Amino acid sequence: MRRGYLLGKRDSPYPTRNTKPDRDDRRLFTDEHDAPPTVSAPPYTVKELREWGKGNIRLSDDPSMSAKVNLHDLGLFQRLVFRNIRVGTVQVSVLLDSAVLSLLPTRFSSPPTPLENAIEFRSAGANGMGVFATRDIRPAALIHVEHPTTVTQNTLVLNFGMTRVEVYRELFQRVPEQTLPSLLDLCNSQPDEMAIEEAILRSNAIAIKLPSPAVPGSLAMGHNAIFLRTSRLNHSCSPNAFHRFDPQTFALTVHTICPIAKGEEIVHSYIDLTSATTREARRSLLRDLCHFECTCNRCALSDPAAVLQSDERRQKIHDMTRETVLAPLEAWYRGHGRADLKTVIAFHLAAVEEMRIEGLYHYQYQLHISQLAVCYAAIEDIRSFRLWMGRARDIAVRNLAADEAADMLRFIVYPETFSAWGWARKNTSTVSPPPTETSTTCLVPRMINSKA
Repeated sequence: MRRGYLLGKRDSPYPTRNTKPDRDDRRLFTDEHDAPPTVSAPPYTVKELREWGKGNIRLSDDPSMSAKVNLHDLGLFQRLVFRNIRVGTVQVSVLLDSAVLSLLPTRFSSPPTPLENAIEFRSAGANGMGVFATRDIRPAALIHVEHPTTVTQNTLVLNFGMTRVEVYRELFQRVPEQTLPSLLDLCNSQPDEMAIEEAILRSNAIAIKLPSPAVPGSLAMGHNAIFLRTSRLNHSCSPNAFHRFDPQTFALTVHTICPIAKGEEIVHSYIDLTSATTREARRSLLRDLCHFECTCNRCALSDPAAVLQSDERRQKIHDMTRETVLAPLEAWYRGHGRADLKTVIAFHLAAVEEMRIEGLYHYQYQLHISQLAVCYAAIEDIRSFRLWMGRARDIAVRNLAADEAADMLRFIVYPETFSAWGWARKNTSTVSPPPTETSTTCLVPRMINSKA
């Protein structure tokens, strides 16, 4: 689904430029600028702020934002700067805090190279533009790399003499002339009364992670960017791709999550699917943020029983914690019983199948995959071990854990070198530590800490 395709696109011509815009740095502060008035805000946790900032683009006059963020701290310490950042041949219009700008590299690294001729951008029918595979693509493949067109801070305190309309207009005015038409041609799903620049930003911005400065209010900042090509990816509640932004290259990379067949549409999620477990919750969130009714393969289910079953599966996946995933194998390991290991394997296989049906390949999926590799190593089933260790390696590859992926490849080639190999036939007289991801080397820190 495209953001807001049900509303259609309205004509909002952008003023023609008669003079070359000034793209020198423009600071929106003075060293002695006054702090904004103190704003009372309820207590909030770091987790709440991070969750709130994932998909929201807010300014200080937004009531929901004002109720969550301590504007006094943020407004007192923010030092916003309009700047044009050059990344290779690309010029990016940004509005960022000077503390964030100071943490960016002075010279950006080259981004990785995606698969050649793997995708195409074309019409997706009623869903507007879309992205499609031009060949069969394996999991964990890098299929697209792109630098942003604009980058801005989510949470701005408007204490520098500019209105919201003026802020976004200047951000767009600093975009190179040859890029501006494509930027203005992106989908607009917002109400008619909203200025075109802000409407395009809210309809197409993608949350990115930039270095966090050690200043009060930094966690409330959050950042977003517009990518002319990646913004064409449609939404699905069962995505087959995800994206990652790297500040060192200042580029967004798009990776496949599962196998994608030639001609299949490549989709990602516009919302946090781990928190919206029911179809109605997802649809409501998408209506509020993106102004469309989702009709992806999970939301388009017509049988009420099938919808309920899907909701129950997603709730079960949501409720599953790291401890509950690791518990069955740990219990078997402490008891040193071989027969019960079949039950452990069945538990993980069932969970993986439920995630496959729902298209949810996130943290818990990684844990289940890794535990299956350990189980098959324990019973020395070499074929199954290689299958599941291979899938664990795919996850390590897509999470850019190159060293861990190399170790896993060695285990695939030489299974007997894996620490859990043959556990089921070994008689241990003393109680050994439980099979955590560290003791079995099946889940490496960088892999399991990724939420992608």
